Amino acid sequence: MVEVVTELVLIRLTPSAGTPSTATEVQLTVIASGAPVADVNGVGRALAARLASAGLPTVGDLALSDAERIRAAIGGSLERALKLRAAAVGLNRPSG
Repeated sequence: MVEVVTELVLIRLTPSAGTPSTATEVQLTVIASGAPVADVNGVGRALAARLASAGLPTVGDLALSDAERIRAAIGGSLERALKLRAAAVGLNRPSG
């Protein structure tokens, strides 16, 4: 199953040194793939099992999940959780 999800997110942009950062709302569209989460770079069998136990069995689930939920599931840092989510979002990009 493929699901298209669009959400409005707030991001903070830091253009360059000496200029203030700005908060900008952007629309983010993610194609939620039903592929197994083990397809994400950096997710092996053990980590895939932990993610699935936390209710994140697919690439799409991981891509759309809150970073704190991923962090809790993997028992790692927030930075690692963000990297895994970014990898999942990358897999969800439409080709062509």
